Amino acid sequence: MTARGPILRLGAALAAIVLRCAVGAQGAAAGGSWTNLAGRVLKATPKYLRGQAVAFVRDGTDQIVEYPLAIFPPPEQERLRSLLRDTSIPEGLQAAWAFASQHLKRSRLLYESGQISAADYQKSVEDALGAFRFQAAPLIEQQKISPERLELILRDLREGTAVVE
Repeated sequence: MTARGPILRLGAALAAIVLRCAVGAQGAAAGGSWTNLAGRVLKATPKYLRGQAVAFVRDGTDQIVEYPLAIFPPPEQERLRSLLRDTSIPEGLQAAWAFASQHLKRSRLLYESGQISAADYQKSVEDALGAFRFQAAPLIEQQKISPERLELILRDLREGTAVVE
């Protein structure tokens, strides 16, 4: 028996995992139930956010419908934002984001010009992200931002790609 059989099975398994991850990252995994403030349930798959509206594909159809995020209770809004990998900065964190962003830019310039060491730069980055995380803690407790969405925002803050709502 050759080694090709196990290698092909391993390749197929890896391909299946990659496909599952790609579908999940696009928010297109399984549909779901979404309850609005009036108590009505929408059975649909969220597809994307556009401003303050979320687009869904109704289960069992190809029909795309858009609803304002405001018709959903805050925990549902956060669940949608996290699922759709929204990294916009929520109200209440904009000043902390601006401060952390400026701190990170300044630290990056100092490091690139050789004025601080790599270790000092890394510490500066971790301090700025830690301060931002501390500022976000009350919003997590109030369910105004999910821990998953915070981690997405922190990643974008570190990379310099976050967007203010």
